[in-house]
Amino acid sequence: MYIQGNYTCVATNIFGIAQQSTYVYVMPEGTTIISTPGGRDVVLFETIVIQCDARSMTQMDLTFYWRFNNEVLYIDNRHFLQDNPQRPGDLRIVGVTYGNAGLYTCVAQTTVDEQTSNFQLNVIGPPGPVAGVRCTQPFQRQVTLSWVVGSEHGAPILHYTVESLSNHRSFWIFHGNFSFPLPPNKLISMTLTGLSAYTDYRFRIFATNMYGSGEMSQVSSPCVTQPDVPGLAPAKLGGGGGKVGDLRVVWDPLPMDFWNGPDLNYRIYVQRAGENRQQVFTVRDPLRNFFITHLYDKLYYYPYNVRISAVNALGEGPISGNVTIRSAEDRPARQVLNVKCNPYNSTAMTVTWDMIDENDFAVLRGRLIGYTVRYWRKDRDELQNYWERRFPGQRSRAIIIGLEANTEYGVRVFVYTQFGDSPESSYYTHRTFRLPPQLPAQYISIRQPRQEKNRRVRLFADVYSYKLEVEWRQIFTSSDEEPLEGYMVRRIWLFN
Repeated sequence: MYIQGNYTCVATNIFGIAQQSTYVYVMPEGTTIISTPGGRDVVLFETIVIQCDARSMTQMDLTFYWRFNNEVLYIDNRHFLQDNPQRPGDLRIVGVTYGNAGLYTCVAQTTVDEQTSNFQLNVIGPPGPVAGVRCTQPFQRQVTLSWVVGSEHGAPILHYTVESLSNHRSFWIFHGNFSFPLPPNKLISMTLTGLSAYTDYRFRIFATNMYGSGEMSQVSSPCVTQPDVPGLAPAKLGGGGGKVGDLRVVWDPLPMDFWNGPDLNYRIYVQRAGENRQQVFTVRDPLRNFFITHLYDKLYYYPYNVRISAVNALGEGPISGNVTIRSAEDRPARQVLNVKCNPYNSTAMTVTWDMIDENDFAVLRGRLIGYTVRYWRKDRDELQNYWERRFPGQRSRAIIIGLEANTEYGVRVFVYTQFGDSPESSYYTHRTFRLPPQLPAQYISIRQPRQEKNRRVRLFADVYSYKLEVEWRQIFTSSDEEPLEGYMVRRIWLFN
């Protein structure tokens, strides 16, 4: 305190005297940091507030700024903020990243002194990307992968995920999650199996810990597996249809992942049912999905046992199981027999015929789908004024509705297959019924019998039923109506 006072500096020369005075004030206490040094682990992308508070015993202005790893920190008011007016020294970091980990120093400053407080920030989260992914020692179905483990970021790595991109696909394929102990040199090597032969692969890997999955690695250099015979037979072998005398075979082209070598083609084995002789055909285009051969024996809708395999420059792959495929259909050989019809009522009639056995392929020359009934008014030309109705499935009768009363109709029946209709049957004619009675009964009366003893009938034991008498006026039919055969009492209403 004894050095406190006014100090004057005096300078003189031959030209005169110059002086400057100042007052020295000795503070009893300097600036003091209230917040204590510390540190904290923060999960990636969280927000943290690092506290910093100080006091000064004088009336001097107290300001705060921050250093990061001994460099002055720029407050951008987006990621780094000092926006609490009540605590101007606090630093808020929004969405911390791995790059924000380090030593933060709070500086409380006046015009005459400053004090500092340190805070160590550690950022934890998903692992960092693995480095140096390499593919070596390619065989037909496997390769060796190696990589260098990245930063764990505060938690042990649980597993590594391996994905691949090949020249056969435009999207990444998941191969699995693999767990390994962390070696001292952080270099991991593994054998990846289940690959396709003769395929250009590229790999990428990412690690996962308790906080989630990390970034993808850089894509490895290309790695080509060695060739092999095709791995599968083409799927969904089938066929049928086509032109008369043809055998049509279809399949799903083999996916490129299973070609396993160059010069892929298909080998088709055809054997007629009941024979030992086998024909072999080759399809050169690996993207083609059908094959048609013309049969010299002209067997319509005849069964053939067909197999297929894929063949490349190294040999033949697995052969599929037998699939029965029938040759193309032809028009049924004969017409439907014994066609008859009977009136059903005044606007409908029943048509019957002899069914054709659906297994009689010598007649059908195909698979029976149903029957077609053609009908026309007999007083008009058949080919210009006919109606047809199809009835699917195996049957021997059909009811044709919507006809005119008291009209003669001609009828023919055809069996039809996928190829078309059979030859027309002989026609049969029949007339529909005349009209039903057009006038209802009139003057209807309902009453109980006059005599008490006739009013009820004993059914059994003490159970009786009561009788009613119904009377009406007789009606007479015209020449356009069918003769009257009787009357029918349809319903009796009860009223309380």
